[in-house]
Order: sequence, then C-alpha cells, then structure tokens
Amino acid sequence: MAGRKWKTPALNEINLGDITDQEQGESRDDVTAAKFFQRAADRGDANAQLNIALMLADGTGVAKDPLAAYLWAELAAYRATGKLREHAMKLQAHLEGSLSREDVAKAKEAARRWHPKTA
Repeated sequence: MAGRKWKTPALNEINLGDITDQEQGESRDDVTAAKFFQRAADRGDANAQLNIALMLADGTGVAKDPLAAYLWAELAAYRATGKLREHAMKLQAHLEGSLSREDVAKAKEAARRWHPKTA
C-alpha cells in the first residue's frame, strides 16, 4: 500500500500501498475498501489479510481493534512469503506491545483454528 499514511505513525514503515483503489475512474473510501479486503481475507488471501490487519491496527475504515489486527497479521504471516510475510511479522511485533500475553495466545489459537470461507 505504497503512499498510504496511517494515523498510527509506527504503521507507516509497514506500508504496502494505497487503500484507495481506482476502479472505473471512481475512488473507493476506506470503509468500502475494508469491506472488499475483509471478503478476500475471509477467503484466505494473504495480501488482503495483511491489509485488513493494518486497517484494524490503525482504525482506518473500521473500528480500531489490535486483537483482531493481530489475528489477521498472524494469518497473513502464515500464508505469505517474501516481503509480504516480513510486513505481517513487523505488524505482529508492533501489536504485541499493546496486547497482553493472554491476548496474543488467544489470537494465535484462533488463527490455528481458522479456515477460509468457501463462498
């Protein structure tokens, strides 16, 4: 999401691009983008999982939720490779500072039990 400036400064180093996509000449707002990313994340797309994790971590287009952000970053880190995996792991490390050990353990357990939606 290159070029995106997050409200939370620490997230800018994890930046992957701009959430505001262009489609048929119209830009989507953050709420709409979050809905599209959530659908793709629910189906197992690692890039979308990281995008929704970043949005949840920052409160962009969705309510800020560090625990849910950690869960999606965990899923992205598990499924991704290369730079995408590195970004997911950086986000996890950033979020661990705001979560209890118990919350991190809960998120990891939820990630282990998670299965992509098929439809």
